[in-house]
Amino acid sequence: MPKNKLVLLINDIYLFDHRSFASKKYHSKLKVFLSFLHYQKVSKPIKFAYVGSPDQWLPDLTLKENILLDSIPSSLINTKEFVFAKYFKKSKNNFLTELLKEIDTLDQMPETADNTTKKIANLIKGFLLVENTNYFMLENPDKYLNEKQLDILKNALQFESRARGINILIVTEKPKLWQNISNKFVSQNDQNEFIISPIDRSQQDLQEEEQELDQYPSEEMKAS
Repeated sequence: MPKNKLVLLINDIYLFDHRSFASKKYHSKLKVFLSFLHYQKVSKPIKFAYVGSPDQWLPDLTLKENILLDSIPSSLINTKEFVFAKYFKKSKNNFLTELLKEIDTLDQMPETADNTTKKIANLIKGFLLVENTNYFMLENPDKYLNEKQLDILKNALQFESRARGINILIVTEKPKLWQNISNKFVSQNDQNEFIISPIDRSQQDLQEEEQELDQYPSEEMKAS
C-alpha cells in the first residue's frame, strides 16, 4: 500500500507541513483538513471541531457568551450561571480546568481581551465542540501561548486522542513545538497528493526531523 494511502487510525495526531500548503490555492486551513480527509476516503458526514486562526468573535458579546452560543447545548444552559469548571470535571479532562485557570476571566469583551486570553478562550470553545466528533482540527494552536500553557494544551489534546479516540489534525508555523506528541507528518506534493509519513519518536530521528524543518526542505519528510 503506498504510504499516502495509510488508513486513518484512532489516537493519531497529525502534524501538517504548513510550507507545502502555503503555495496551494486553499482559502483556509479548514479546507486543507477537509481535503485531506476526503482524500483518505473518510465516510461522510464528517464530524469535527475546528479552531481557526485568527479567532472569530461576535464583538457585542463577551468571550463567555460567544463560547456558550457556539459550543454548549441549550439543554445544559438554564437560569443558573454556567460553570465551565464543573463541565470540564464531568468530562474528566482535567487539563482543561488547568487551561481555564490561565486566564483571569471570560466575562470580557473581545476588543478588550488580550491575545492570550482570546486564544485560550477559542481553544476552550473547540474542546467543548469536540464531544461527539471524530476529528479535532487546529490552526496555529500554539500562537500567543507561553511554555506552560502550551504544555497544558498538549496534555489536553493527548487526553482527547487517547481517552476518546479523537484524531487530532494540527497545522502550525512552529512544527517543532508539536513533534513530541505527533505521530504522523502530512504534506502535499506537486500532484496535490497527500503524503503521510510516520514520525519516529527515537531521539536520533527526532534530531534529524528538527534539522530538516529548520532547513525547510521542498521534498517530503522521509520516514525512517
